[in-house]
Amino acid sequence: MDKISIKADAKTFMTFTNVVLPAARSTICKVFGDEPVDGSRFVSVFNQLMRNSLGCESVIVNITDCVSSCVGTLRCPGLTNLELNVMVDFNTMNAIIANHPRLIKLWLTASSKGWSEKEDESRQSIAPLNTSIREVRIDDYTARNPSSLQTTVLKYLMLRLPALHRVYGLAVDSSRLQQFVSKHLPEYPQLANIRFESESG
Repeated sequence: MDKISIKADAKTFMTFTNVVLPAARSTICKVFGDEPVDGSRFVSVFNQLMRNSLGCESVIVNITDCVSSCVGTLRCPGLTNLELNVMVDFNTMNAIIANHPRLIKLWLTASSKGWSEKEDESRQSIAPLNTSIREVRIDDYTARNPSSLQTTVLKYLMLRLPALHRVYGLAVDSSRLQQFVSKHLPEYPQLANIRFESESG
């Protein structure tokens, strides 16, 4: 099969109990809705649905904040592109990256939870994460852009994503991030490959 595309509100999506998508070259899954749903049940349906995704060349998933409490426990073995229109904290973001080593593009909205002590962590020697992520977009809709939270999250990821080439988002503080690159380039030469793009909100 060449392509599978699913677009459903969260409540409809929850009815796909015991459904497993067949292997396809490309799979797109978009789940939307404003009303919260049962997180554990959503995760169960999603993980079952995507069980065969490892055989796909491209798996794109877009989820809105109807399921914000559970996105860290989603499992999609073949996931390549993930867009989360939800508030994602430090631990959840790291769980998402750890659970999806094929991920190439990550777009999420940062939550301040868990980030307060991360500003100075770049002074330590940091091991790279096991990931293929090349593009990252981090937004922070709770503050004026560019926000210090957005910059903190991007700094954290820049040192840990060895394949990262593109960083973009609303009002990315390119000047501050370029200074960060210049400071840490001798220890992390992969930083020279990153380009910064800012979008107007």
